[in-house]
Amino acid sequence: MPPPRRRARPPALEWSALILAAGFLVASAFQTEQLIAARVDLSRIDRSQIPAMRQGESVRHQLEQLAGATAKLAAEGNANAATVVAEMKRLGVTLHETKKP
Repeated sequence: MPPPRRRARPPALEWSALILAAGFLVASAFQTEQLIAARVDLSRIDRSQIPAMRQGESVRHQLEQLAGATAKLAAEGNANAATVVAEMKRLGVTLHETKKP
């Protein structure tokens, strides 16, 4: 009795699996490249904002000093400074005297 014949898989199935795997590999590589490019762009944007952040901190510090000096003048009896402090309080902004260390 002859051995039983095995059904041979059509070669199209092997090629299909190979093409599917290659497509997945190409898609993964493309997505990885896109993510790396996005990360580089975000890093560049973050670095470009550093000077603006420092300038903003400087302006805030100057404004706090000015507000503190105005509150101190108001506490010492300066009528114009008291008017500014009252108007700021009406607007919901509280001015505190700056304390020297």
